[in-house]
Amino acid sequence: MSTPDNLALRWKGPLDVLFLRLLPAKPIAFIRRSGTVFIGFQAADRFTHTSTADTTHPFDRLEAWVNSHSVQDSGPQLSVGYISYDTKNFLADFSRRRGYAPLYPEITFLHFTEGLFLDTEKQVMYLRIPSESKRDEIAALLLATENPRSAIPSSPTDVRFTAFPAYSEKIRRIQHYLREGDSYEVNHTERFTFKYRGAAGPLFARLLAESDALRATWIRDDSLTILSATLEDFVAVRGEKIESKPMKGTRASAGHKQLDDALIEELRNSRKDRAEHVMIVDVVRNDLGRVCRPGTVAVTRPFEVISYPTVHHMVSTIEGQLRTDTRMADILRAVFPAASVTGAPKIRATEIIDELEETPRGIYTGAIGLIGGPQDYDLSMGIRTLTLRGEDAVYGTGGGIVIDSDPRAEYEECSAKTEVLLRALFGGSPAAPDEENIHLLGQRPLSRPA
Repeated sequence: MSTPDNLALRWKGPLDVLFLRLLPAKPIAFIRRSGTVFIGFQAADRFTHTSTADTTHPFDRLEAWVNSHSVQDSGPQLSVGYISYDTKNFLADFSRRRGYAPLYPEITFLHFTEGLFLDTEKQVMYLRIPSESKRDEIAALLLATENPRSAIPSSPTDVRFTAFPAYSEKIRRIQHYLREGDSYEVNHTERFTFKYRGAAGPLFARLLAESDALRATWIRDDSLTILSATLEDFVAVRGEKIESKPMKGTRASAGHKQLDDALIEELRNSRKDRAEHVMIVDVVRNDLGRVCRPGTVAVTRPFEVISYPTVHHMVSTIEGQLRTDTRMADILRAVFPAASVTGAPKIRATEIIDELEETPRGIYTGAIGLIGGPQDYDLSMGIRTLTLRGEDAVYGTGGGIVIDSDPRAEYEECSAKTEVLLRALFGGSPAAPDEENIHLLGQRPLSRPA
């Protein structure tokens, strides 16, 4: 990918301010990776796969599309998009969800040959945009002096989340399957839904500010808007190297150093959390082993605890060297869907998920990221991800269930994972629920703080 050099500007401000400044220019893609931000305003091409219209295998179609762009060598070549969790319905080893109908295309990627690039370490921004008038428009927005943070999200209405008794019953059913030997761990998720009648841009900016997510993504495509502040790396490929960083094991942040230090130690030493984590790591090692050279798959950084503003997560890094004959479609078939959002063993876990979760997951727990070529892509987990279609907002949350999981503790973990969204919506946590309804999101008194 060549260096964009049409116009260079200094940028030292926060990323939420950058995004808000550029909103009048109508960006359709914003993606943050470690040290880099890309913002695209006009896509040169668009790939979609919808199972109701496309009969060829989705990963074969995606690979052919990526290859068609990779032969070009002029300008930056990258694509931003998603692969929905429900793409698993069309993989050979997985069963199709009963009564499945896609919420939107299972896969969408937008291809860009121009855009804005920010090196966050050097604090230098490059505008590779051929249109002089568009460059001038963007430069003027970036150099403006007013504070765009005055824009605030609208309050949600019709907030709904599964009540604890119904949630608890599902956990008991999963534990029945575990006792029967069907699985060792199942990742069960629920949907936090509400009506959102405001502009999506200020809400994404608040997500950037509240989460400090190194894997943030904004995509606006037709009637669908995606706002993601994910923390988990799914799979990254650079030439012959492949890497995955599954997360399993969570503690809600206390917002106090001494208490958080204790929570981190508790997570690090928890036999239950480590056992859950090991099961998922083993599945990921097996997935990578299907496409890597024998003996090259290794857990290079096990059991790291990484802290974020609202949660602490246990993370392991798994690396391998790809076989020279491995295609992009082969890799996606091997790793998808991700172990940390399904369970162990993966195939049976997805069958239990389909039985107990009332609606398709869509982008949630799928993959979101960028593709530079068939041997150059970086996909993150589609968690901490809000989808907007019209006024309908959906945000998923969940966790791994094992034989000794406590339903109440798991429910509270689900709540902790929504905290970054609630902070974005309200500029802080919503009013504290009463003791009886603690963490029942559908019953929380949601009002914006004064």
